[in-house]
Amino acid sequence: RTYLHAELVDLADPYLQSASGFINRYAAAIGDYPYADFHIVSAPLPVGLGFPNLTYVGRRVLPLPFMRNRSLAHEVLHNWWGNGVAVDYAGGNWSEGLTTYMADYALAAEQGDEQGQTMRVKWLRDYAALPPERDTAVLDFTAKRHQAAQVVGYNKVAFIFHMLAAEIGRDAFAAGLRRFWSMHAFQTAGWQQLQAAFEYTSGRQLDWFFTQWLTRTGAPALTLGSSEVQRTGSAFQVRIEVRESSPSYRLKLPVLLETRNGPEMRTAVVEGGGTALEFVTDSQPLSVHIDPFSDVFRRLTPEETPPIMRDVTLHPAAITMIGTDETAYRESARALAARMLDTTPRFGTLAQAQEVGAPVLLIAEVHDAAELLARLQVDDIPRLPEAAHSAAAWSARRNNGLPVLVVTAPTAEALQSLLRPLPHYGGRSYVLFDGGMAIRKGVWPVTRSPLRRDLTP
Repeated sequence: RTYLHAELVDLADPYLQSASGFINRYAAAIGDYPYADFHIVSAPLPVGLGFPNLTYVGRRVLPLPFMRNRSLAHEVLHNWWGNGVAVDYAGGNWSEGLTTYMADYALAAEQGDEQGQTMRVKWLRDYAALPPERDTAVLDFTAKRHQAAQVVGYNKVAFIFHMLAAEIGRDAFAAGLRRFWSMHAFQTAGWQQLQAAFEYTSGRQLDWFFTQWLTRTGAPALTLGSSEVQRTGSAFQVRIEVRESSPSYRLKLPVLLETRNGPEMRTAVVEGGGTALEFVTDSQPLSVHIDPFSDVFRRLTPEETPPIMRDVTLHPAAITMIGTDETAYRESARALAARMLDTTPRFGTLAQAQEVGAPVLLIAEVHDAAELLARLQVDDIPRLPEAAHSAAAWSARRNNGLPVLVVTAPTAEALQSLLRPLPHYGGRSYVLFDGGMAIRKGVWPVTRSPLRRDLTP
């Protein structure tokens, strides 16, 4: 059923059709829908709340395409995960990450491999932007109280389920979900019960997997060591060393071998500080690429992490500079900083920003921003897309490597128009706005992965 404001009544049938499709989808994947009905209620408040058999969504959000085509799936699926099976919060919240993986991620991945990879890379970049002091173990996540918690409890946990499906196989993974539901519907369950379900359906002991991913903070960092190619008769033997940071993880790594006859996908297991991988191919190898499609949760290298807005917004020591003394502009800028930053804003002067080794959020008119960036020693200023816009936000790095986030707008009113939309683009490198609507957005390109190595025989 839908309960909508008068101006939204035309959305009733599309929402009913979408909700029905998602209910049937997850009933087939998990087990029968656990309630007699499902309700979609438009809210006068700017919220998005989920309850057993009901989702309550702000009236301004309901018309947006992402809500009906993606976020609604997330809310429907919570009727199984989180409501149908309640979370044992004493042992961490598994439901948000599992729901993100089966709804948001699965819908993106179904549009093509590239869309799935794009979401995984976004999760890795968000994690790279998370300061170590704000990182937590998965078992310590209970609810989203700030953006840092979402990076771990939603994104990292969803990535863990992606790796688990690759580890045990998709059939065993799907069977594990059905078993978990059948064993624990309308009961409280935690990570231990999930592990037991997947161990049963895979016939494998998985304590090593859950222990390394749930109990530790941080993520493995991979680099390449020595490599060589030897001709052995009519074949070629490729040897390459993969080095891993400490503490090491046991990882199942996809490996792409580019040969004269085309690409060859392989799989390798690494464990410990350094592992020598060896492959034999009938065609002359040209290059080897470890984790080419970002299927492993790991700490990205600086070459893989172009500046994004969360480099600044997640950092508790970030300093906010406002590049004008005009009262109305400063008030709007202060309100915007409070909305964008994940911690209480620390307002400072240019001299403080120059002296303190901290990220900087700069809010100013365009001509003022250019002068201040020069004094902050930001020489490598990226080129924004050529499009007429009323406001812009973009990220870069100072010459000393510290991140800077720049928001430019000509008036206080233009800044006010960013209060609602801009905080949603933390994973982007830049966004251009026209009257509060995003017209261009993206991430600065990465030219080459450091986990790719050219080979010579």
